[in-house]
Amino acid sequence: MKPLPGIVRVIQKIDSFFDMVSKICFALTAIIIIGITVLIFASVINRTFIGSVWLFVEDYATYALIPISYLVFGYVLREDRHLNMDLVFSRCPYKVKIILSLFAGVFTIFVCCFMLSESWSYMIYQLEYNVVSSGAMKITLWPLSCCIFVSLILFLIDLILFVLNRIIQLIYDEQPLKFSGKIYRADDPRAKVTEIDGVELNIPAETDTEGGDQ
Repeated sequence: MKPLPGIVRVIQKIDSFFDMVSKICFALTAIIIIGITVLIFASVINRTFIGSVWLFVEDYATYALIPISYLVFGYVLREDRHLNMDLVFSRCPYKVKIILSLFAGVFTIFVCCFMLSESWSYMIYQLEYNVVSSGAMKITLWPLSCCIFVSLILFLIDLILFVLNRIIQLIYDEQPLKFSGKIYRADDPRAKVTEIDGVELNIPAETDTEGGDQ
C-alpha cells in the first residue's frame, strides 16, 4: 500500500468542511419539513374549528419542496442513501467496481454542470422580469432558483470530491474522504459488515452445517 501524499491531507480538510456543510443543509431541510408540517396541521385545525382559510399555506408548502429536494443532494451522496441497483455491480471484481463508480461520478458531474447552466439562466430570467408565482401569494421566484443554483454548486463540489476519493483509492488503495459508500476487496474483513440505518451488523461467514456436527 502506497503512502498518501501531502496533497491528500489538504483534500481531506476541504472534504471535512463540505461534509459539515452537507450536514447543515440536511438539518435545514429537516427544519423546513417540520415547519411545513406544523403549518399544514395548523391550517387544517383553523379551517375545521374556526372556519377561516389560510391561502398562503398551499403556496408555501408547494414551493418548500424545492429546498427540501435540492439541499440534500450532497448529504444523500455522502451517506450513500440514494437508490442503488447493484445486482451486477456487486458481482464485479474490486478494480472494476472502482472504475464503474468513477465513471458514474464523472457522468453525474456533466449532468450537474448542465443543470447548473440551466438553473443560472432561469434565475437570471426571473430576476430580469421579476417573475412571481401564479398562486394567491404571488411569491417572488428568483430566491427559489437561487436555492437550486447554490445547492447544485455544493452538489458539484461533493461530486468532485467523490471522484477524487475513487481516484485515490485506485492509486493508493485507500478511501480517505468522508463518503459512506465504501468499496472493499473481497478478502477485507470490512466487506463482511452490513450497515442498516447507520448500525453496523457483523455478518459471520457462511459455514457448511449440512450433515450436523462432524
